Amino acid sequence: MLLKLKVFLLEHRYMFTELKKKHKKELQKMISNNKNNPLVIYNKKNWINKLNKLTYSDPKMFELALAFSSDDIRLVKSIDVHPTDVLAICVVKNDLIKLKRFINHHRLLGIDKFVILDNNSSDGTISYLLKQNDVVILETKTPYSSFRRLGWINRIISYYGYNRWYFVGDSDELLVYNDCENKTIKDLIDHCESSNEIRMPAIMLDMYANKEYYKNGSFDKYYDECVFFDSDTYFIKNHSFCKIITGGPRDRIFDVKATLTKYPLFYFRKKDIFRSHFLVPCYKNFDTKYSLALKHYKFLPGEFTKYKKIAKDGNYFNGSIEYKKYISVLKNKNIDFMCKCSRKYIDSSSLDEIPLYSRIKW
Repeated sequence: MLLKLKVFLLEHRYMFTELKKKHKKELQKMISNNKNNPLVIYNKKNWINKLNKLTYSDPKMFELALAFSSDDIRLVKSIDVHPTDVLAICVVKNDLIKLKRFINHHRLLGIDKFVILDNNSSDGTISYLLKQNDVVILETKTPYSSFRRLGWINRIISYYGYNRWYFVGDSDELLVYNDCENKTIKDLIDHCESSNEIRMPAIMLDMYANKEYYKNGSFDKYYDECVFFDSDTYFIKNHSFCKIITGGPRDRIFDVKATLTKYPLFYFRKKDIFRSHFLVPCYKNFDTKYSLALKHYKFLPGEFTKYKKIAKDGNYFNGSIEYKKYISVLKNKNIDFMCKCSRKYIDSSSLDEIPLYSRIKW
């Protein structure tokens, strides 16, 4: 019996080895066919090896590798980016109002340059970005999916290189941390480097307003109206990638068990791959403190139509099942996010209301 098992394992190890070789050749071919892409892949051999290993361990990641290797990304506007610049990367589509807030907020925090990849917007996003002196503009017409977005972000990182700090955020997210009114992102990075921290996790803090806003409120006023958050409905559970945060109003209102941990700020090294909310290799994600938060503006008046399309298209994670739950509740204009755990965000000291938040000791 043991002999048969040994033979079986040897035979299948050979098969898996051949499969990895086949995947690697496919990646090499796709990248070579996309050589006219303005985002040159530096350290090409390393990226092929990393993506091959990733897709071999998780076949769902092949779409990431495909987007990284093959999708057409057009350079609309270039600016000088220095090796010491802190880069913010954002993929956006038809979200101009929030994108303006995103850029202005993080510009004030001290982000040096922005790399914005527009996915076929029709709301004037490109025209606005062309007027910003600190923004690189990229464009792709390829239809969006969650995995393709990861491929695009990794492609951007492959161009700008290893051994530098990146901030990756969505247009509806604003980075905050204690004393961020006075401490810049450069101060934060100095703190990380002195503490030997290269990946900083954040709590995704879903922001919401009083119920009256959801009846007749203006979308343009979202930042001034959505000033409340849950203080103690978040909790930590174990996950293979790291200890993740879940809960919050998404669980309380929509019965959605979402992953509310993100690693938006990180120092990218040669073995790393950006994978949605996390980076791999995963072992570097453990023993990190939640000293950052992302104020997340997801549930706003006027978003119902957008979420219906996402649910119908099924191009977000797991067939957009999360959005199907959202629209079943959001169609009711009497929705009320407020509860006894609701707290008003006044300034960064408000983060102390969250038991899971760990203050940075400057």
